[in-house]
Amino acid sequence: MDPLTAISLAASIVSFVQLAVSLFDGTQQIYNSASGSSDETERLEFIYTSLFSLSSKLSLGTERKAIGIRLVASGLPKDAPSLGVLATRCGKDCDELLRIVEQMKLKTRDMITNVDAQIKALRFETQSLKDQRSQQLSEISLGVASIQRQITTITSNQDRKHLSSDEIESLTTKVSELSLRSQEYAKENELLASLNYKQRPARHESIINAHKSTLKWIFSATDTTSNQSGRLADWLENGHGIFWVSGKPGSGKSTFMKFVASHPQTDNLLAMWAAPKTVIKACHYFWSPGTDTQRSQEGLLRSILFDILCSNSQLIPLVCPDRWSSSNSVNMSTSIPWSLTELQGAVKRIAGETDLPVRFCFFIDGLDEFSGDHLLLCESLLELSKSPRIKLLVSSRPWNAFEDNLGRDTASKLYLHELTGKDIQYYVESQLFQHSNWDGLVSEAGEKQANALIEEITVRSRGVFLWVFLVTRLLRDGLTNYDTVLELQKRLENIPSDLGAFFKLMLESVEPFYHNKMAGTLHLALAAKEPLPIILYSFQDLEYSNPSYAFKEKVNPWSRTQMEAFQAPFSRRLNSRCKGLLEIQGKKVEFLHRTVRDFLNTAEMRDFIASKAPQDFDPSFSIFQAYVAWIKHKSFFGGADTAGVESDLQEHVTPVLDQALFYASYGSAEKNALSFDLVDDLEWSIHSHFIASSSNEQSQVSGPTKHRSIAVFRHCLLGASLADYISKKLNEDKTFLDVLEIPPLSTVLGMERSFGFNALHNWSDQHLNLLRELLIRGHDPNQAFTWGQSTQPRTPWSDLIRKLTREDKWLPAIDAGVISLLLEHGADPNIIIQHNSYKGSNSDMITKSVPMLMPAWVCFFTLAFWDLHISVCTGAYIQALDTMLAKVDFDGHSESLQAIINNSKAVQSLDKWEPSSTMREAAFEMVINLLQQTSKQSTYQTFQLIAKAIGVLITHTAQMSTRLIPLQAYVCELFPPSLSRYLSDIIDGLSSGSTNFKVVDGNKSSNDDKRSGSTKKLSKKRVKRRRI
Repeated sequence: MDPLTAISLAASIVSFVQLAVSLFDGTQQIYNSASGSSDETERLEFIYTSLFSLSSKLSLGTERKAIGIRLVASGLPKDAPSLGVLATRCGKDCDELLRIVEQMKLKTRDMITNVDAQIKALRFETQSLKDQRSQQLSEISLGVASIQRQITTITSNQDRKHLSSDEIESLTTKVSELSLRSQEYAKENELLASLNYKQRPARHESIINAHKSTLKWIFSATDTTSNQSGRLADWLENGHGIFWVSGKPGSGKSTFMKFVASHPQTDNLLAMWAAPKTVIKACHYFWSPGTDTQRSQEGLLRSILFDILCSNSQLIPLVCPDRWSSSNSVNMSTSIPWSLTELQGAVKRIAGETDLPVRFCFFIDGLDEFSGDHLLLCESLLELSKSPRIKLLVSSRPWNAFEDNLGRDTASKLYLHELTGKDIQYYVESQLFQHSNWDGLVSEAGEKQANALIEEITVRSRGVFLWVFLVTRLLRDGLTNYDTVLELQKRLENIPSDLGAFFKLMLESVEPFYHNKMAGTLHLALAAKEPLPIILYSFQDLEYSNPSYAFKEKVNPWSRTQMEAFQAPFSRRLNSRCKGLLEIQGKKVEFLHRTVRDFLNTAEMRDFIASKAPQDFDPSFSIFQAYVAWIKHKSFFGGADTAGVESDLQEHVTPVLDQALFYASYGSAEKNALSFDLVDDLEWSIHSHFIASSSNEQSQVSGPTKHRSIAVFRHCLLGASLADYISKKLNEDKTFLDVLEIPPLSTVLGMERSFGFNALHNWSDQHLNLLRELLIRGHDPNQAFTWGQSTQPRTPWSDLIRKLTREDKWLPAIDAGVISLLLEHGADPNIIIQHNSYKGSNSDMITKSVPMLMPAWVCFFTLAFWDLHISVCTGAYIQALDTMLAKVDFDGHSESLQAIINNSKAVQSLDKWEPSSTMREAAFEMVINLLQQTSKQSTYQTFQLIAKAIGVLITHTAQMSTRLIPLQAYVCELFPPSLSRYLSDIIDGLSSGSTNFKVVDGNKSSNDDKRSGSTKKLSKKRVKRRRI
């Protein structure tokens, strides 16, 4: 080979190596960039062009063979042939890089499109907030400018030594007005922040944007009477009530809802519907794999209210009057979490207000992903849609509950899978046409065969976009491998039309070598309460070579670069193990689609995964161990003083501990010993992090705060209900929980939400066992303590009662028997509680939001009269009430009820009324007042619950009273005949001295309720009352 040829070849190799380094150094930033800027795209284009040029020089064709012949003939040194081998290898690598860069070009273009779509989707909310804040800042600026002008005028007048009283008053008034408005703006922002929640936009952001050229038919002008495609546009402009979008799993309902909610034409049509009023849109996307809030009614209502009040903050005093008026400082309106009842009331005010200058359209996606009763959800939405100012666009799978309640009107529904044939064809064409090898395939096989392939995909999809997405992905792989049309056709024939069978085929295509890790990864994803961070999967991989790897990890905080380098390989491992059924979204691993999770949760697939998993594999334990390893390398503390460290504990440490210990509590019994050792290791790791931070030269953390990390950790232990572990530690050390700043019972009862616990929302057996364990060990539900900045004494028991009377989400505590259990262990029903929620729908007793003092038993008794769905646990409620009233001192003084009664018009209208002297008399007057507030339109179940509660109260008073006569009159007037007779019999029994009373059978209807007798021993036990 002549020197020029060798130099040319060497130069090409060197150029390739330099370009490859540049590629890996720079294009990763392009690939991960959210901006998709034109400079980055141009750079990628330059790399592609350069690679293409080098590929031709390093090709495996005749030129490379000729070089090889010349190398042999020229008799060059021994290292010369290696130049040819190097050229061959570089040529292959160059071709592979060409393929990768081509895919990156496509992904970059898609990325730019996706980012643009996301910006458009968020523009409405952002612009609305921006406009409001700009207006508010403008008002404040104008006020400041006005005051500054007055000050300038005053100071420039050198001849005057004193201001006139009018000038002082004017200046003071303007400053006061400006200060007041500034406080109001701050209150608005705080209230909106209390409605918002971290995961609210997560589902919206994860939904794939509609592909270009698809879904155009939505806004087409067609005959809506005979064609589904035009119904929605007509409804947006002219319709009312609910429009239901249904479709098969994987048909693209969420993408459809996201597209419609953010489309400008939707705004135009809604504006015509609302004219001359304006329109406010509010959206919620249910998400079953997400957090509890994302799949709950609470999440739905918070999302809707947040969107509405962000769009028009002037509605806040109207929609949230109590919360708005009760706050004298900025933080008071947000210090108490929103209850479901409060959220429901706010939305009802919006629906019931007739003078609002706006109309509303709610977009609610994924009703089938709601975690509660679907029938009740439909009923609440239908009730909301009765308002002429509100319409709702909702979507779900075609389940019976939705079909029966939302699908009766054909003009207000569509089946998405029946309308997307053209969209699917556009999508398939775009995916195949964009591949660089498609044109060559068409030239070779002919356009007719190529089009037939596209047509077959469209027909076989049956409107399921997810199936199409997976099929085109496989066919693009075939194109990359230079498959012929016949080979692509064969691939397509081997793909099942059923999604489930398709998923199983994909898993069966995983190399047997990876089956253990495939099963382990899928197990983790299925066991996760919500999508797990990538880093946990990366650490869990270490378990296959060392089952106890977390113990060997040292506490050593990693930098962000170290953490990213450790988890980087997992993305490739994930694809090789799960074939795209799991994918990385942001920093978490998620299922490709909800249908994947549903399929893997079937009995057949669970057995399939279990058969491939390592022996005795426990996914909950594996997740917990991964958390322990991660926590050892995570950086938590950045605070340089006590306040900073406390903030780090609350904001960074506690949430991670809550998540980690959740999985520790669900591990198998076989792993208990190892799990307990891991918990010990985790506590020491947190403390080591804390000590290392506080021993920093700049740290000013000292004193009791040195033990704060241990207190926080053990607080989290209680919240996670690790009953067996805590029992073991208490047996070893009775002072184990003494480090806590509040009574352990308060944590177990879920009072302190600053740590993220909502314990009473779901009382598991282990949580109940932990409560019982603490009570048996002597922990007192009446133990007084103070918390935070408040100096008001409180107890675990008083906090629980206060919560029960605010939120129906705490009803599981009643159903699980928690109230009865606490009463059995000394909880005092006579304890006085400051309570500010005692009011009915038409209350005339008190001014709204004014705190009142009343006994705990009164708070609990009045639950029966409120719309808190107590009827779902009537038996447990009545049993707890019976136990509670047996401990009430009815002969004691009535001052604790007198404030309620004195303001009652119903009681004061009684003949010869005068204040009661005993609790017994006051109790009957309270019942009369509550009955006066009760609507005659209440359901039979509500009246039945009230009747049972009153019956129990009457029997426990043990004496006839003059107040029973007017009480009986109210009962006869208000209650259904069967329930009226039931209460009259109890009252008559007292007047005749009988102790027999009758109980209403909760299973009988109003037309067929049979009454059975039961004898109760009446208690007059006096209990000393304390004020808390």
